[in-house]
Amino acid sequence: MFQAVSNLGWLIRICIAFGFAAFWGYWAYQWNEMGEYGPGKPTVIGVGILAGIAGISGLVGLVRMVTGTAKGIKLPERSQPQSDVMAPSDFDADAVMERYLAQREAGSAAESHESSVPPTPQRPQFGKKQV
Repeated sequence: MFQAVSNLGWLIRICIAFGFAAFWGYWAYQWNEMGEYGPGKPTVIGVGILAGIAGISGLVGLVRMVTGTAKGIKLPERSQPQSDVMAPSDFDADAVMERYLAQREAGSAAESHESSVPPTPQRPQFGKKQV
């Protein structure tokens, strides 16, 4: 069953490649039949080359799928069951909150001391009038 799942992606890619080959081949044939009223020989040649590349890639993919050299999708295997329970840790949220509040109170005390010192006056700047 797993082999069929892994080959499904290859089969879809091969069908897409053959679809593009048929589409581009059809348009190359139609434009070639239009003669001088068509888009021109370079366009027909270019679209024909695209059809050939798509057809060859489809054939290569088909050969690889049939011989088994195509890399399929591998489903991950679990070595041991996963549990939803987290392992206990040494983290203490109350201690972190206490440290934070102590630092915040120490910082606010330092800010109140700095606010009593008058600020230094700004230096005048060139080209601007001081009000």
